[in-house]
Amino acid sequence: MDLWHGIARRLWPGVLRLQGLDYTRAVGDIATTLYAAPLALVGLIWLGATTDVLLLRSHWLLLLFILGLLSLFDWLNFSLFIETSPGIFADWAWSFKGLIVWSAIFILGSGALWVAVLWLLGYFVLRWRRATLREWRWNLVRNLTLDCAVVVLGGLVVLKVYAGMGGVIPLVGFTWQSFSPALIALLTWIGLSALLWAPLLAFFSISREYAWAYSSGWTFLRFLAITLGWRLFVDPLSVLAAVLFNQTGFNGYLFFIAALGITAALAHQLSQALALSRLRTRELENLERLGQDLIVAAPDLDTLPALLHAHIEGMFPYSHVELRLFPAQTLLHYPDDWLPVEEAVWEATATGTACCFLPNQLTPWGERLEAKGIVLAPVLDVETEQIVGALYLARFRDLESLRQVLPALRLFASQIATVLQANRILDRRLAYERLVQEFTLAGQIQSSLLPNQMPSLPGWQIEAVLKSALETSGDFYDCIALPDGRLGIVIADVSDKGLGAALYMSLSRTLLRIYATQQPDPAAVLELTNKHILQNTRAGFFITVFYGVLDPLTGVLTYSNAGHLPPVLSSHQQPEHELTLLPRTGMALGVCESAHWETSTLQLLCGDALVLYTDGIVDAENIAGDFFGAERLCELLKSQAGQPAKNIQQAVQDAVTDFMSEASPHDDMTVMVVTRMD
Repeated sequence: MDLWHGIARRLWPGVLRLQGLDYTRAVGDIATTLYAAPLALVGLIWLGATTDVLLLRSHWLLLLFILGLLSLFDWLNFSLFIETSPGIFADWAWSFKGLIVWSAIFILGSGALWVAVLWLLGYFVLRWRRATLREWRWNLVRNLTLDCAVVVLGGLVVLKVYAGMGGVIPLVGFTWQSFSPALIALLTWIGLSALLWAPLLAFFSISREYAWAYSSGWTFLRFLAITLGWRLFVDPLSVLAAVLFNQTGFNGYLFFIAALGITAALAHQLSQALALSRLRTRELENLERLGQDLIVAAPDLDTLPALLHAHIEGMFPYSHVELRLFPAQTLLHYPDDWLPVEEAVWEATATGTACCFLPNQLTPWGERLEAKGIVLAPVLDVETEQIVGALYLARFRDLESLRQVLPALRLFASQIATVLQANRILDRRLAYERLVQEFTLAGQIQSSLLPNQMPSLPGWQIEAVLKSALETSGDFYDCIALPDGRLGIVIADVSDKGLGAALYMSLSRTLLRIYATQQPDPAAVLELTNKHILQNTRAGFFITVFYGVLDPLTGVLTYSNAGHLPPVLSSHQQPEHELTLLPRTGMALGVCESAHWETSTLQLLCGDALVLYTDGIVDAENIAGDFFGAERLCELLKSQAGQPAKNIQQAVQDAVTDFMSEASPHDDMTVMVVTRMD
């Protein structure tokens, strides 16, 4: 092994740039060329010395026909597949070319070997022009030298053996005396062929990059037995073809070749179908394993490249694969030693569809392909179906089946799109969870701004409850301790809900508290608060506020109502428990900087209850779309006349809850009750 590697590196230092299977194959090609080239040269010199030129001239038409048959049966080749280990296959391409060559030899003698030489040279020249990489050309040289050694030198040695056993050319009789030397000669040639191929096969069989390194020795021997068994079965038919030609003429030979061609065509179609099926099966198995790993791992864009790289090696053999997320994020580049795809390719792909380009085609980015084919598949966003990335696959071998890769590449692209969508959903979920946490915290902070407990005043009861529609609220209530034992009473409602309304509420509460301690007049407090809001905020909100100052000793409530729903005064001493509404004394805050408010006064007597509420109470809806309404609220308050503040507050809360039933609240609901007990 080390000797082969050393020879290859000395003859071609550039082999060190190759990796994996490409490197191993190149080393085998170089070393095989070294031992096969002298044998091929000896064979050609020997063939030139023994060729009967006159015989060839007289049968040039037959030789030309034989040359055409070699091309035909090379095109109608077929493959043998052996599973060396689970999911890994080795293949050996074969055809009826050997039968054609030996039938010509048994008809014309050793001179017919020139047809095989010409065909090998023509095949070499044709492929050489298409081979743009150094390693491919080494492979062509190896095939040419080794095939020449097998066909020419091996053929001449076998003809010597054949002549020594009494064999004659042309082969005219199908008797045991004529058939047995030909059969032994063919067996000898098969043995010599195996011997000349043995060093290369041995090198590949122990190389870890090849499938044979992971299979049992029995599997390798079974593969060789099937390969040699095929030749033992087919090559002796060349004797039949030669006898038919010599006894029945060209027509009999042509009939035999036609039957052989039909057989080759069927075998070729079956072989291609099996190869395609095996390829699709392998692709689907690899894609399924990748899909399972993607589900289990749930990778993000940081770990996805490593996961893709672990699966790509066996998914698309002999290919350069690159995955790009637009505009410029490369998630996969395989193999590592290949040059990155040019930006012009991605620019052309960003607006295109899945497509395949074969050699000699002009691509949309202006490249004329020579010895490679390219398949492109877009990665589409699952939600919008917009192109968010693309898969690029370039292949230099098996270009005939390149179009068949497109479905698998599309499936691969859809798996990537699914991962991107899953990551996007996960990001949204995490963002939502963070937002919920922030709203919850904001709600907790806002709740902490409300009074922990209502003030305890002799002869008075004060109760309040706030039920938010969301985590935060635009409603608030407050009780502010003022000089001389007075108490400021506030209920307010911001014109929106959510976090913005909550922030606006916090600002308004702070301003009201500041100016309430500085100004005894409720209207002046509202004017100062309104002016400060408009000068320092641009949120576009407004806020309705009822602010009153209660003197507990006299029961006098001095108040100003900035656009808020009129509080309801329930007097126990009035006939039929009549209700009084405290009207608005000005517009809402945050609308007009020059607005003014009036101050009103109310005398609360023993048994009176003042009920303050926000519009979430009267605008509460049930599942039928009906509103709770102010009329239903007033009827409830009449029935609660003379009750303690806690009972009234609880009755309102229960009535609204029962009315809504299973309907969800659309607005914040706040109720505040102030009652005078003596």
